Amino acid sequence: MNYIQTFEASGLESDWSENLIDGAAFASTGAFAFWVHRLQNCVLFRDWEGALQAEQKAKGLLSATLAHVEAADVSYYGALCRAAAFSRATEERVREAHLRALEEHNDYLELLAQSCPDNFADRAALVAAELARVQGRTSDAQSLYEKAIELSRKQEFVHNEAVALEAAASFYSAQELSVVAETLLRDARYAYLHWGAEGKAQEIESRLTRTTHPERKKPANDTWREHRDTRAIITASHALSSEIVLSRLLEVLIGNVLAHAGAERCAVALHRKGEFRIEAEARTSLHGIVHVIESRQLQDVELPLGIFMCVARTRRRVLLGDASRCGDFAEDPYVSQRGLRSVLCLPLLKQSELVGILYVENNLISGAFSEEKTTLLEVFASQAAISLENARLYAETQESNALREAAEQELRDSREELARVASLTTMGQLVASVTHEVSQPLVSIATSAGAALRFMRLDEPDFSEVEEALQRIQSDSTRAHDVVRSLRALVKRSAPSFSAFDMHDAVVEVLLVTRTQLEKHAIRVETNTVPGTSLVWGDKIQIQQVVLNLVVNAIEAMQEITDRERRLLLGSSTVEGLVRLVIEDTGVGIEEGSADYIFAPFVTTKSHGMGMGLPICRSIVEAHAGRLAVEPSTPHGTRFEVWLPEAGGWASAQLGFGT
Repeated sequence: MNYIQTFEASGLESDWSENLIDGAAFASTGAFAFWVHRLQNCVLFRDWEGALQAEQKAKGLLSATLAHVEAADVSYYGALCRAAAFSRATEERVREAHLRALEEHNDYLELLAQSCPDNFADRAALVAAELARVQGRTSDAQSLYEKAIELSRKQEFVHNEAVALEAAASFYSAQELSVVAETLLRDARYAYLHWGAEGKAQEIESRLTRTTHPERKKPANDTWREHRDTRAIITASHALSSEIVLSRLLEVLIGNVLAHAGAERCAVALHRKGEFRIEAEARTSLHGIVHVIESRQLQDVELPLGIFMCVARTRRRVLLGDASRCGDFAEDPYVSQRGLRSVLCLPLLKQSELVGILYVENNLISGAFSEEKTTLLEVFASQAAISLENARLYAETQESNALREAAEQELRDSREELARVASLTTMGQLVASVTHEVSQPLVSIATSAGAALRFMRLDEPDFSEVEEALQRIQSDSTRAHDVVRSLRALVKRSAPSFSAFDMHDAVVEVLLVTRTQLEKHAIRVETNTVPGTSLVWGDKIQIQQVVLNLVVNAIEAMQEITDRERRLLLGSSTVEGLVRLVIEDTGVGIEEGSADYIFAPFVTTKSHGMGMGLPICRSIVEAHAGRLAVEPSTPHGTRFEVWLPEAGGWASAQLGFGT
């Protein structure tokens, strides 16, 4: 330890002879100890190239000294040098290598911490903090730095505390929180002095002297006060960075300000769309702190507007020991009417951009906001500016998502309504057919009923004829009922209801309500669907609407054909967890390449219609995690393929259907 206790930045460690260490006479254990201490020394004095060399040397000797007490130091200091090297590297390949090594060290220290937390938990926390830092997990890094400092203090590992404080200072400096960083670095210096590492303490002091004014002589209680302020800063920074919802963030901010500033009142104004609005206000009372989280215009709140405008214009703080006696602001209506005394108004700046303004006042005493309290609040303001901007972006994202979801829901509702209208339009074309389809069994029922009555009135009733007539009545009534039921199902508007259904049954029911139209135009129907072999997971009614639309389109495409047979083919099959339904006609067909735009809304090749039928069909099929495809049929006509998840198949399982 003597070489660290007395070491100065001039490099006394060179007294060690590497030639002696590398000599064959030197035991591997001794060489290992040398390189571990060399690694520690280089990390402490930020010689990262030397640290990487020492880490490699120590790791090369690690297998011979697995039980050595200093083996854990290889991962501890090795991780710190790898994290620093990662930040300094520019080539992605080099950065990845440093990150992998850092992760390996982190995993090893986590294992040690699990088996012996008293000895290793603080070191594991610091390495985890460094890993979070290089991965950009800022909030996690803040928590882990604080944890590392607390654990090392709890175990009285002052050397680990010093290292953790210095690492945290570097982290906050990179976050542009210079006041926090300087405070932590001063605490690190005191910890190194306590450890006895005077050379390291001098090195930190020289860094502080280069960035700040020479340190004044401290009162006896200054160290305690700085520790207290550091704790307040870290706790408040962690609390602010942990909140992302604006209302909760504002409540945390004004609560911390009132708790540490000795203020009676606090207000936060945020800059939104070219104006400042008061978003939060708090006052102290006999019953505690009273919060008001509400967005109001600046002029609607009793505040010294002149002070606010000055800070907004200059982006500099206004600190008044007695505002009522300050010539610049004494005439402000709020100041003069209240005889306002202590005032502090701070700009909330994020990368030189004015995010908002923090205002505190104390009307009980003059000079309530000392330099120490002002510094503390400036730190809060720096962290608050970052957190407030993040909260604003989060709120805008949430609002954008809500608007998008509302628009998507509106689009879904519109599509459903269009699907219903399109279905009803198709139904209108089938009214005559359905009327004929239903009237036929009704006439037959009436005829059979009349015949049954006549047979019953004979002197010797012919019961066999009566039975046949009743059977015909039953058959015809069932036929009429099936037609009406199928039609009702197709025009019914209801929320999608997913279940397993047989594609064969769905096709048969559609053909039932289109039979008259098919017969009218002399269209021969061929079906290749077998009951029970093609079970689909979906909304049967919606899929039938798709099939109905495609069948009606096929009828219209073939009704003018005179030079060939009018034929409609419907077939289903199962392919790798999907059910395929083919609907093929021998009609006029589609142009080559038209498959690219045929599903576009308001595009139609017919002399009538809106051009919404096929787009709606595709949207229904895609809502079932399926797809609808079209291609010209050879030699004539059009071929549509509807692909849907099979009930219980791998596709429906992957999509969460049918479970």
